[in-house]
Amino acid sequence: MEVYKLNKLITFLLELIRVTVIMFLLFAIFGYINSLIVKLIIGTTSTNNFVSLSQLTGILIFIIIIYRNKLQFNGFFQSGTEKALSPKITKYMIAIGLLLIAVPYFFLILGMGQQTL
Repeated sequence: MEVYKLNKLITFLLELIRVTVIMFLLFAIFGYINSLIVKLIIGTTSTNNFVSLSQLTGILIFIIIIYRNKLQFNGFFQSGTEKALSPKITKYMIAIGLLLIAVPYFFLILGMGQQTL
């Protein structure tokens, strides 16, 4: 029984590391692309916290969608109760994620999201 619990703990920790690495990579890739886009719009990469928080929330939604619909089925931790998100929920979450990512760019274009010193 103890070996089973230890194996379950190890697989959970491996899955947690896997998810953390995926999140880090996706946030890093998006951060690089985002800084290029922001620099094109306002000439600098300095923006206010609303822009960053909104877009990070949108990316986090996409990470949740990717994990729930694909990655949970081939990872280390298998509980047997995994279910993908329904297509309807997936579409709503994609729309919300895109909105959270895109709206701050419109504020930047209008000059409302620039850092004031």
